[in-house]
Order: sequence, then C-alpha cells, then structure tokens
Amino acid sequence: MKEKSEANINSPEYEKKDLTQVELEELLNKVEEAKNNAPNEEEFFRAENEREDAVAEFVRGEKSLQWLNEQIDSIVPGEVEIPSIDVLERVILGFTKNHEFAKEQANHEKEHLDAAVKAGLKPILKIRFLRKKDGKISFFPSVSMDIPKVGDENEIRMGIIKSTEEVTELSPSDQEAISKYKDKN
Repeated sequence: MKEKSEANINSPEYEKKDLTQVELEELLNKVEEAKNNAPNEEEFFRAENEREDAVAEFVRGEKSLQWLNEQIDSIVPGEVEIPSIDVLERVILGFTKNHEFAKEQANHEKEHLDAAVKAGLKPILKIRFLRKKDGKISFFPSVSMDIPKVGDENEIRMGIIKSTEEVTELSPSDQEAISKYKDKN
C-alpha cells in the first residue's frame, strides 16, 4: 500500500489550519474559479456517476488499481481542494449563513476524513460546485481519496469501504456509493 498518512485522526493537518491572508485570498480565488467553472447538473452528475462507478468496480474486485488510477482525476472542473475541516466549515458558512448547517456538514465530512486516515488512506477534502438549470450555483462538500498508484489492492478496497461506511449517519450519496460497492447494477 502507498505510504500511510502520517496524520493521526486528531491531526491539525485536517482539523484546523490557520491561513495567512495570502493563502486565504488564494483559496477564495480558487473557490470563485471553481464556481465559475461549475458544470451544469447533467455534466456534474454524469462525471460523478462515472467516478463512483469506477471506484465501485475496483472495490468489487472487477478492475485493478492501475485501471482505477487511469479512470479518475483528482480535481475536476467545479472542484476545489479545502485544506482543513475548519476552513470547510467557514466556506460553507459563507455560502449559507447558517452556522448549524455549516457545522453539521463539516462534522459529517470530518467523520469520513477520520475513517480514511484510520484506514491508512490519504483523504482529500473538497467542495464541488454545479450550476443548476436556473443558473444558481449549488455546492457539495466531499472527501475523496488520493488513490495509491501501487499497494495491496484488498487493503485499499477495504480502506475505501471503511472511509464511506464508518460515519454516524450515512448521507444519500454515502448510501448510493455503498450500494454500488455491493451490486453490479
């Protein structure tokens, strides 16, 4: 397996990141660029389904790790990597102006981060944007994995499953991913 993350579950690497003014401005520029490049709903969900299907085929043992790495991109249009949970919460709060919702969303993604780190994978915290038919922008926080290029494929498969399943409450997208991991259709 790829070198396990040095971060532990309570690592400041994922928990809290104090951004300098320059880093904050760079992140806000990336967020704005991601919003401006947000795919429409059809493109967004097509790409999302293709990515989920590729991961599911790997998890089910139908495809190899090499094949999976050839299929997925780490960052696609409309996505931006977020450096930590507290920054994610602040970004969500900036869009929604709802402290409780921002905290809930950030806490849910933190559970995925923790499970991924515990499983030996390197998680990537993202926020993804899509443009609705009415022109409004929607966003989705998410955790994806930096899929190792080499390693024990069964360990990687189990890590992906654990990082999805080991949360207090499964979101609809978590439930869909788990279903795809088990079923061919």
